[in-house]
Order: sequence, then C-alpha cells, then structure tokens
Amino acid sequence: FTQGVEEIAEIAKLSIFAVFGSLLTLHGLSSDGWAVAAVVAATFLLARPIAIWLALAGTQLDWATKAFIGWFGPKGVATIAFSLLILGRHIASGTRIFNIAALVVFSSIILHGLTDTPGANWLAARTPIQPGDNEHASLVDASSEPTRGDSPTAGGSRPR
Repeated sequence: FTQGVEEIAEIAKLSIFAVFGSLLTLHGLSSDGWAVAAVVAATFLLARPIAIWLALAGTQLDWATKAFIGWFGPKGVATIAFSLLILGRHIASGTRIFNIAALVVFSSIILHGLTDTPGANWLAARTPIQPGDNEHASLVDASSEPTRGDSPTAGGSRPR
C-alpha cells in the first residue's frame, strides 16, 4: 500500500511540474527586472537562513549543519502548487505572483541542483564520523578532501 501511495504522490508532483513548466515564459521570468532578482536573492540569502537559525536556536546542531539547512531548502512543489492556485483564482496580481514564484523555483532548481553534492561534501567534511557510521562516508566521494578521520588534526578543525 505504501509503495502505491508514494507512486501516486510522484505522479502528482510530476503533473504539477508539467503544468508549471508549460506556463513558464522567459518574458514572465524577467518581466520585473532587478526588483524580482532582489526578491529571489532575499529569499535564498536572508529569509530562509534567518528562519532556520531562529527555528534551530537552542538545539545542539553546530553552525555548519545550520548553515547547510539554511541554504539547502529547495523551493518546489508546494510553492508551485500555491502559485498555480493563485493563478487559477484570477486574483488581480495573480500572474505577477506566479511569475515571481516561478523565478524562485526555477532559480532554486538551478542553484540547489548545482550545490547539493558540494554542500553535502562540505557538511560531511565537518561532521565527526562516529564508529560504525557508514552514512557520512558515502557522502564524500574519493575525489574530495579527506574527512576529519583522515586528517592529521583529527578531532579538531582542519587548517584551510
């Protein structure tokens, strides 16, 4: 049963992305110029990181983990679904809201797609590997820097 639900969810997500993609236009993505570019930058560099740092205040997570979580929050299905709902309600600024949301999602796909593996490797290199923990080792490929366990300064910060 669970497998069937997951497959249906994936089909629904694919359908949402297909509708979303069919409505994207280059003019729509760039129609607001630098103002919308500032909104996109603020979304990635201010809004989410600040929200994450506040939400995780008082936790035992280190700064690297908080920074990774703050950066790596891809915008996707929920943003697209809500922007499609607004577009379908014929709200006065619905098209503009959709276009801004579309640019945020499009930028997220590009930015987070390019930084997911380097970000995971960066985090893995700063996370102490516990004995018997093979999950961290799989994040760092053979071509990357050594992890703390391989470093001559194991247990402390590596010099950069």
